[in-house]
Amino acid sequence: MVVCRSNGTPPSRSFGIGEAVERLRAEFPDVSISSLRFLEREGLLGPRRTAGGHRLFSDDDLERIRLIKRQQQQHRSLAEIRELLLRRDRIGPPRELAERFVNEIAARNGREAYALIDEALRVGIPARTLCLEVLTPALERIGDLWERGELDVAHEHLASAVVRDLLSNLRLYQPPAPPDGRVAVAACAASERHELGLRMVTALLEQQGWSVQFLGADTPASSTVQFVTDNEADLLLISTGAPSERAFVEDVIAALAAWSPARRPKVVVGGRAAAEVAAGLPVDLVATRAEHLLDWPALPATHRPR
Repeated sequence: MVVCRSNGTPPSRSFGIGEAVERLRAEFPDVSISSLRFLEREGLLGPRRTAGGHRLFSDDDLERIRLIKRQQQQHRSLAEIRELLLRRDRIGPPRELAERFVNEIAARNGREAYALIDEALRVGIPARTLCLEVLTPALERIGDLWERGELDVAHEHLASAVVRDLLSNLRLYQPPAPPDGRVAVAACAASERHELGLRMVTALLEQQGWSVQFLGADTPASSTVQFVTDNEADLLLISTGAPSERAFVEDVIAALAAWSPARRPKVVVGGRAAAEVAAGLPVDLVATRAEHLLDWPALPATHRPR
């Protein structure tokens, strides 16, 4: 069992122009050193420079290049791409966007809160960035303000409703990758009704090519196991919110114990109570944050034939 608790931000990385090209070519074979220099001359890129004048590209620079290339594949002109990038730059960094979202919810402006994130989706801010660096911290902040009595439960419900609508629209702007055969079943433990975190994780798994059966809030253990069986799942995600939900996980683990290793999916327990609920149980990963699952080295890379 792997237990992840750290929520630190990974250090920023920098790449020389040759390494940047290599990282991009898997998705865009026509990328070259000269094409990146062209984009810089056109003012669409602004990589940092070393003291010796060598270009250094960050992860954000690479994501910007990916957006440009996707727009070029759709036959957008440089003028259209430049306008899109200007709109993207006006949005600001994720932390500021999260703060603006919280402020709109606090002011009971659900439509404006929706519009902020909808615009970010339209201009190509990656789904992972929006889910993990904007919406998750925003929802956590709203929850903290509610616990301190600075917001009421209506604010929390408004934020949840807005995020559900945004996630429903995610596929329109950033379609999932074609299914690659890997199957996941995602369920909230019985009595757990907070499903937004799990919904965001499953949306990001779909971006990686997973087919996800999302069962949602308050799912019986027997139904969860049946879905795992029927779908020959490679991965089972269980979201928990309270220590009392340990019985759910115990029931699922007991039902899977008789399965052969070839049939048994990897089991991941996440959510606010994950560490306590899964303590001592033979699960594969305890993840207190979505990144722990999405970046997990043992995440199945291919569908296992049954």
